[in-house]
Amino acid sequence: MVFWRKRKPSVELSIEADRVLREAVEEHNRKNDVLMREWSFNAIAEWNCDQDTGRFVMTTHDGATVTADFQAVGSYEKRSKTWEWAWNNPHIDKRLRVDSQKVKTFGEQQGINYLTLPMFTVPKLEFVTYLAAIASRVTNAQGAFPGDIGDLVLWVTLKNLRRT
Repeated sequence: MVFWRKRKPSVELSIEADRVLREAVEEHNRKNDVLMREWSFNAIAEWNCDQDTGRFVMTTHDGATVTADFQAVGSYEKRSKTWEWAWNNPHIDKRLRVDSQKVKTFGEQQGINYLTLPMFTVPKLEFVTYLAAIASRVTNAQGAFPGDIGDLVLWVTLKNLRRT
């Protein structure tokens, strides 16, 4: 479960923004349940995000394969405890930063500064899931996936899931 409100928010949120963010977390939890139950994300043996094709491919322990279209949302660097939005990351192909840019635009419209900062220190690890929940909601994704790559966790939104 993720939280929906920081103890001391750095910005005053409008009633509408607060409602949307709360709903984003609730929706993220429902989507995550579907990913686990119906798409076997609780049994991942290996996964890959191919920047050339924009395809996410996951294989489960029983050999089933799930494919999806993905967009990079952002990355969490474990040692420095920092988050970087994909729209700011020059190592991510521009075609795969579209969803991240939508989150930035949403943040500008709603006056939510942490959605518009290129990189920042994360107060608690759970906050990263909160950011992914917002991205999933704003972009109408089927879910968000945290791909652990050693010292870095790449968060991606997933759309058009299919068994292959």
